[in-house]
Amino acid sequence: MKLEVETGSDVLILNSKFMSRLGVSPEDPNVKVFTGTDETSYSYKRYSSEIKGKLEIGYASSIFQESPRVVFQDIIYDGLLGNDFLKRFTVVYDLDHLKMIFFKA
Repeated sequence: MKLEVETGSDVLILNSKFMSRLGVSPEDPNVKVFTGTDETSYSYKRYSSEIKGKLEIGYASSIFQESPRVVFQDIIYDGLLGNDFLKRFTVVYDLDHLKMIFFKA
């Protein structure tokens, strides 16, 4: 799974195709459903749920988020990593080497 960094969003946003893999059902009464129209006139449906357990960066298990609230929606990316995750770290953007470096805050 590849995630884009989205500093304009608070929560982790994942493509809807990952809902079942993460044990989230749209019919679950604990899943909140939001519908609307965005600024481009696109009608959307979003699902908000807490994910049980730890979501971590595969090659760096010390970089994780415990039981995060996730919004699922149909997007072109696998996901968008928001401020709720990023705020726990000092993040250095090494543009010359195309890297992000995470330090525990």
